[in-house]
Amino acid sequence: MNNLAIKIEDYTLMHLFAAAGVRDDLPFARGIVIPPSMEPKAHQISGLNQMLVQPNDRFGLFDETGCMKTLPSQAFCLYHAGLGNKVVIVMPPVLLDQFDESLRETFIGVERHFTWHIITEGPKKRDELFAKWDATSWPDMLLMTYQTFSKVPRAGRKKNKEYNSADPASHQWVKTPPREQDFMAKVLNDRGYMVAVCDEAQALKNYGSQTSKSLQFFLGVNGEKALLLMTGTPAHNDLLDTFGLIKLITPEKYASKRSFERLHCVYTTNSEGWSQLIGFQNKDVLHRALYAQARRVTKDKVLNLKEPHVVDRTVHLAPEHHRLYQRLVRERILEVGDGMITALTQQKLRESCLQIVTTPERFTDQKLRNAVFEEVEELLDEIGMAHEKAVLFATHQETVRSLARHFAHLNPVTVYGGNGGGKQNRANIDIFKNDPACRLAVMHPLSGGVGLNLQDVCRYMIFVEPFSVPGQFKQACDRIHRGEIKHVVTFYIIKVRGTLGPKMIRDMLNKEKDIMYVTKDAKSVLADLLDESA
Repeated sequence: MNNLAIKIEDYTLMHLFAAAGVRDDLPFARGIVIPPSMEPKAHQISGLNQMLVQPNDRFGLFDETGCMKTLPSQAFCLYHAGLGNKVVIVMPPVLLDQFDESLRETFIGVERHFTWHIITEGPKKRDELFAKWDATSWPDMLLMTYQTFSKVPRAGRKKNKEYNSADPASHQWVKTPPREQDFMAKVLNDRGYMVAVCDEAQALKNYGSQTSKSLQFFLGVNGEKALLLMTGTPAHNDLLDTFGLIKLITPEKYASKRSFERLHCVYTTNSEGWSQLIGFQNKDVLHRALYAQARRVTKDKVLNLKEPHVVDRTVHLAPEHHRLYQRLVRERILEVGDGMITALTQQKLRESCLQIVTTPERFTDQKLRNAVFEEVEELLDEIGMAHEKAVLFATHQETVRSLARHFAHLNPVTVYGGNGGGKQNRANIDIFKNDPACRLAVMHPLSGGVGLNLQDVCRYMIFVEPFSVPGQFKQACDRIHRGEIKHVVTFYIIKVRGTLGPKMIRDMLNKEKDIMYVTKDAKSVLADLLDESA
């Protein structure tokens, strides 16, 4: 019998398009290969079908975080770029390099057919780049942050060369006119970009924000351009967040935010005469509006994930620590050394009440016992840090630093805004993943809550400070509860009695109940706590 080697035909981008129902002949797609480990799953193909084949110039891909939205969204970009429709892709900074790496790994040979560039340059370098592209051609795809995309040109200033310090009428600085090239939405319009893809699109929840207005300007009055919004948390904080996304995808659904509120929001007047949101109504109508041109797939439907353990650990502050907390609430002023800490506004009082629980040393000259850090120590002992790694989440930068100092023996890395930029955070994540001596990562949710895949190195996460935003909490959990992991992951929530923390957690759970009703999610990582609060 002849031992013949039979070559199996490569799975190409053309195969993916055909599976998704695309009937166009796209020669470039036959030259781009998708490796076997990346071959798309049924729900990724159906998502691409809804984006490309059904008559939706605007679409929301609201699959739950971890359901592999990247592949169909990149295929969407390549389809439009292949037709000559230049694409702008907007996302948080931590995701930019990951998009580039994923594009090259998933679609082998893509660089032979398309050009793309990540905008990170400052104004001077960017001007040179734009001039070069004007003389040649602009990239098929441009990637940038929301901040870059939504920047508004403003007048600047420069030193006055004719300034005379002896002349009171002269000016050391003179105004410079706004730079039109800083208005990225207009630059892209002028250069013929026709498609916008927005990842982590909860950044667009406020329809009146500059970020959303920039996107609206790009799309045009008549909506002649294509739009793809991607987020695993379309109601990131509460159901009000859905308005901004619905208005972008289906502008005709609600005439204004006021009409949305009249239909869905229940308000009351508080004791101070202010209108206060106390609940939502007509949630079935809102569900239909949210998914009119969008879809959602959840992890429990497409991934073989084991149910996570979510455990709240109750902590009582030491008596002297609790007395200091109560004095802050009562007096709103604390003396520390030669200075004072004041919490005269409600916002400042709220922040101070949260920070004094985990970092009391900032509020007193006394040496106080920190029961929260003691509880974290006990949890890490139970986990067994000689053989495991863990992630700590804290919502204040000073707490991140304090935790890193306290657990220095575990060689922790930090992922937060205080590291001076995304480059250092990425380097720290690589250390956490690859260095056996590094047993702990201490993160802030804005820096470590998106874009990180830690499921292969870690199965324990501790929330040291309370979250009140359900979407933020779930996105943090999804750093380790994702993919095809075989182990059970465990999330610990520190709940400090007699403080603001338990109320914040209750508020988060109440919001999650409303969100689950409208998104129709069958399960939530907060399910165990939701059952307890019922």
